[in-house]
Amino acid sequence: MDFASLGSSSNGIVSLDPDGNTFLYDGASRGLRVMPAPHAPKPASVFLTVGRCYARNGKDPYVIGAYTVVGDSQIWISTKGGGTFSFDTTSGVWSEAGDWALPFFGRVEYAPELGLWFGFTSDGRQFAACDLGAASPTRPPVLQKVWDELPPPLPPRWVPMMAFLLPLGGGKFCVARMFDLAQEGWCRGKSGNDYLDVETFAVLTGLEVVRGSRGALRMIRHKSRRYSVGCRMARLP
Repeated sequence: MDFASLGSSSNGIVSLDPDGNTFLYDGASRGLRVMPAPHAPKPASVFLTVGRCYARNGKDPYVIGAYTVVGDSQIWISTKGGGTFSFDTTSGVWSEAGDWALPFFGRVEYAPELGLWFGFTSDGRQFAACDLGAASPTRPPVLQKVWDELPPPLPPRWVPMMAFLLPLGGGKFCVARMFDLAQEGWCRGKSGNDYLDVETFAVLTGLEVVRGSRGALRMIRHKSRRYSVGCRMARLP
């Protein structure tokens, strides 16, 4: 569940969960109000305060693909097909970082110890590193290294759902991946529109990224642990 303040002049706090349930909490009256749901569930919502006026640039609508913080005051928002835009939290001004998309999906984390940004690739959701500081409006960022923290291939009944990255400092990370465990006999691409009983579980993996003697990046994989979340009905791809 994500939360956002309505601004310094308001006591309101908006909350939104991945299923689209939206609530407004008023701090003055301590009241909770149910708000209209969005047009579709928002599993990866991003809240940013940009003032009261929004001017269209003729390029929307676009879906946010990735976002991160660059420098001390810039928030980069990358869209699918519309480029990457920067919001300066000091001046409150939007600008275009480049006519390209970040090579990541979802939230991207900066590791100051390595001077690099880490996240999941936009295509295969693999753990990857990139130097966004070297990007320019005419030069898109390039991935420096891509890893599989879970050695492929995955078991055939494991259906990837979501992935989360938690920076622990010192080049260490925890990768949390959510999976649905399909029934025996399930075959990818042939389940149709039927809902199936599946077990949802998480795999947590500790890893560390270090530089070798010549500056090359190397991933050290530590332990992985599997935790069951429970069973539910789901439509698998």
